[in-house]
Amino acid sequence: MGDRLFAGIVQHEAGRRVLDAEIWGRREPLTAPTLWGVLLRYLLITVKIIAAIHFEALRLHLKGLRFYSQPAARAVRGPLARGGPRAGHTAHKLALMAHSPAAFGELGRLAARAKSVPRAALAGDYEHRCMAAMSTIASRGRQANVLMHAAGYFKGSLDAAGRQELLHHIEDYRWGLVPLVVPLTLIRRYVRLFDVAYLREQVHLDPEPKQLMLRNHV
Repeated sequence: MGDRLFAGIVQHEAGRRVLDAEIWGRREPLTAPTLWGVLLRYLLITVKIIAAIHFEALRLHLKGLRFYSQPAARAVRGPLARGGPRAGHTAHKLALMAHSPAAFGELGRLAARAKSVPRAALAGDYEHRCMAAMSTIASRGRQANVLMHAAGYFKGSLDAAGRQELLHHIEDYRWGLVPLVVPLTLIRRYVRLFDVAYLREQVHLDPEPKQLMLRNHV
């Protein structure tokens, strides 16, 4: 259309228009001054967009909105859906103890009200509080304490050498000599070997997504 350029997209689904987008522009010669003009005109557009996105995120944060990643939310909902708040609380014991022992106690009291509160309402409240507790960073000390607690379930199954090896890896993790995945992998192996049902159900030992098992900097 002379000096005017036009591009458009029209999408139909089941005979109905669902998308209609178009853009207009002015034709200009492809020269060095023209290219420099475009570059200078839109030089900071990417920074502007990123800043605007983070500004809106900050506004939501200041209003009290919490961010929950979908995999983490599914990890909380799974046990709750299968067995209710009490079973869900049991499955999250180690994870909650690593992140916030205080929240573990509060959530335990909440789960104990399962018979007196509608299940759907209680599950929703539990999920919200559980995700808030998980947002607290798990320290090495609390993680090591949780690992020691889990190690206690193998007391009658491991020989002296096996117990010593496990405790050695846990203490190495406590002092930052090895990543969390080292003692955690050994504990998972013993859970399968000795078929420890309680630990087998622990979300902390079988996180979702599986990449969380790496946790090399935790």
